[in-house]
Amino acid sequence: MEDTVSHVQDPLTEMDPIKYAKIVGRYLIHGTINSLILIGIIISVQFIFTSSLFSDLLLFGTILFLSSFILVLIGIVNVYTTEYLWKQETSKHWLSLLIHGFFLVLGSLGIYLGSLVFILIALSRVPIISNVSIVPTIILFVLVNGLYGKGLANYVTHIGSLLRS
Repeated sequence: MEDTVSHVQDPLTEMDPIKYAKIVGRYLIHGTINSLILIGIIISVQFIFTSSLFSDLLLFGTILFLSSFILVLIGIVNVYTTEYLWKQETSKHWLSLLIHGFFLVLGSLGIYLGSLVFILIALSRVPIISNVSIVPTIILFVLVNGLYGKGLANYVTHIGSLLRS
């Protein structure tokens, strides 16, 4: 009797390095766009909080409208980024875009604060790390932001499909 050995290859060894580099590049582009969105959020939140110094009901409604509008815009940017980079259909329902923007803001701020804490701890322990660890940490931050943005777009698409029915 002859023993047959099945040759199952590891999926990572089967992947073409150029294809792998393209995927990582897409995540980096997606994360860069999400990071730019985060910078826009920080700037717009300052405007909204400056406007909220006045206690007027009309102004409160305006601030609420602007906040919702900004969250929907953030959701739109991430949805179209996901569709363009990953060729995936995503939900464009206004409520799913609002949820999308809200969770993208929360997640991106969490990722940003986590990387900032890492950099501060690294700088306080070993000052030489300031020259070495900041750039890889920023690249890792952008990469994680891209992973989060794509995953969130997939998740919110399922919520959008529930809203349509």
